[in-house]
Amino acid sequence: MKEVTSLFNEALENYASKLGMEGKDKEEFLFRLDMAKLQNEPQGNRIIGKKEHGIRKQIADLENNISLWKNNLAFFASSKTADKLKDQFDTKIQKAEDEIEKLKQRLNILREF
Repeated sequence: MKEVTSLFNEALENYASKLGMEGKDKEEFLFRLDMAKLQNEPQGNRIIGKKEHGIRKQIADLENNISLWKNNLAFFASSKTADKLKDQFDTKIQKAEDEIEKLKQRLNILREF
């Protein structure tokens, strides 16, 4: 069964690629398909609820990390090495904010099911 599922998922990814979907659109398309498959399973609603809870926890963790990183940035003095560290933290913060947006989009999709 796992092999069939794996082949099915691979076929879906190939189909999405043939439709010209890339990046964010492809991820959203595949996520919607996964949720539609789960919805039809006997324990589907429970599994979807767990996924929603997990996504909410990820968002909360990322938001906590962002506030911690922003707080830590205030303690850096001005110097070349500090500027490099500030840039690294800014990059981390931006990536985390992008991830939060992606997770919020997934939450919106989950609410449709």
